[in-house]
Amino acid sequence: MKISFLDDEPEIFPMQYGGKARTIIDLAKQFTKTKDIKNVTVLSRTINIERKKFIWNGINFQKLEGYDIIKKIIEASNNTDVLNVHASSFTFPYIKNKKAIIVNHLHDVIFATSDTGSHLDKAIGGQWDAIITPSIFATRVLKNVTSSWNDSDRKIFTIPRAVDAKTFYSISPKIAYSKIKNFNSKIEIKPNTHPVIFFPHRVNANKGEIFLPKLCKLISNKYPNSLILATFDGDHHFNIPNLINLGWIPTEYMKYFYSISDLTISMSLLPESFSQVCLESVSCDTPVLCFKFGNLSDLSEKFPAIISCEPNAKKIFSGIEKNKRKFSCFKKNTEKRI
Repeated sequence: MKISFLDDEPEIFPMQYGGKARTIIDLAKQFTKTKDIKNVTVLSRTINIERKKFIWNGINFQKLEGYDIIKKIIEASNNTDVLNVHASSFTFPYIKNKKAIIVNHLHDVIFATSDTGSHLDKAIGGQWDAIITPSIFATRVLKNVTSSWNDSDRKIFTIPRAVDAKTFYSISPKIAYSKIKNFNSKIEIKPNTHPVIFFPHRVNANKGEIFLPKLCKLISNKYPNSLILATFDGDHHFNIPNLINLGWIPTEYMKYFYSISDLTISMSLLPESFSQVCLESVSCDTPVLCFKFGNLSDLSEKFPAIISCEPNAKKIFSGIEKNKRKFSCFKKNTEKRI
C-alpha cells in the first residue's frame, strides 16, 4: 500500500511549523513503520530546501511549486492508495477516475476570508471519500454548516490527535537547560528566574499575542525575576523587558522548552478545533492556562492540568495566581535549572 500527504502551509520541512505540520510528520513516521505500507510520500509547497525530491526518516518528500502543482496532485491521486489532504490555501481539484481514496483532514473550522486561509470551506466544497476531524467540536461545526443539504453520503470520522511520546516527554529542568544552551548559547535563564512562562505560538496569527504586553507587565510587577519565552517567527513590535523571542523552534527541541517552563499559556482567540500545544505541554508535565474557545473547553474539562480563564490580560494573570497550587505551578526548583 502507498500513502501520501498533500500539504500547503505553513512550513513542514526542515522545520515543522505548528501543530498541523507536526501532525502530518508524526502520521507519516508511523506509516513508515507499518508492515503493509511500502511507500509514504509528503507533497508540500512549504519544503524550505533546494532539493525537489529527497528521503528523510523513510519518508519521501516532493516539493510542489509553479504551475504544475495540479498536475502533480493528479499524478499522486493515480499513483497512491490513500491521499491525505491537509490544504487550506487552495481548493483541491475534482479528479475523475482516480485510484486513491482521498481523505480531507479538517484542521480548523474557520471559513475563508480575504486575509485568512481555512479548512472548513475546503472540506464542505470538496469531493471527498472521507473527512477526518480532530474533535467532536470540529465535527459538530462541520455538520451544522452542511445541514442545509443532503449530507448522508459524506463519511465523517472524529479521531482526536495524539502526541508522539518519543518526541514529547518530561525532561529534568537541569538537562533541559543544557540542551537549550546547545541549541542557542545566547539564551540565558538565571538561577533566580521565577516563574518561566512559555508562549509557543506564531505572532500575528490571532493566538493571543495582543495580551502579552499588559500580561508581562502584571507578571513582572508581582514577580520581578519572571521570564516569558515566546516563539515569534515574524515581525513584531513588542518591547517587553522580561520576554525572550526564541524564534520558531524545531519540533525535537520543543520538549526542552516545555520542561524548563513552569506554565504554558495558550491564549488563542480562534475556535480551536483541537490545540496541539495543550497536549504537548502536559505530556512534558507542564500545566496550561487557556481560553475556552472551541475544543479547548473540552480539553480543560478532561485534563486537570489544563485550566481555562476569560480572555483579557487581568483575567489571565488572575488565573495564574488563583491556580498556582492546583497547577503545582512555580514549584519547580529553579536552582536546578542550571
